[in-house]
Amino acid sequence: MGETLKEFGIQWPLLVASILNFLILLFLLKKFLYQPILKVLDERKEIIAKSIENAEAIENERVEMEARVKSSLRLANSEAAKIINQAHKTAEKAKDEIMDTAHRQAEKMLERAKSEIAQERQDTVKAIRKETAGLISNALRKIVGKSQLTDEDKIIKETLETIDG
Repeated sequence: MGETLKEFGIQWPLLVASILNFLILLFLLKKFLYQPILKVLDERKEIIAKSIENAEAIENERVEMEARVKSSLRLANSEAAKIINQAHKTAEKAKDEIMDTAHRQAEKMLERAKSEIAQERQDTVKAIRKETAGLISNALRKIVGKSQLTDEDKIIKETLETIDG
């Protein structure tokens, strides 16, 4: 084998020195270049993995927050609808109460007016009867004479009072 190597022009000391140089270079590259590059790549891989985890956590939190917001909005809309319905009912009830009160007051005013009209009518009728009795009495006095009418005045007044009666 030694002869075959010599035929190709390979010398043992140079071959061993080249292999040793290659191994030393390989060791130095691995120690000072390859391991720091792998270390940086591993760190970068971890940072990317953490960023992906954080992004997923943020996305999950966003989805949860969105669900809570939607739930809160539904609840708020439901409460608003209840409040509006209650306000409508309260307004309708207040309107009915106001209308009832107005009707009662109008009926009271009407009754009071009827009562006042009836009282004024009675007062007017009494005044007319009194005036009529006075006119009749004066007319009879003029016709018959003063002395005889005192008893007739009493009779006329009693008759008018029984009619008023």
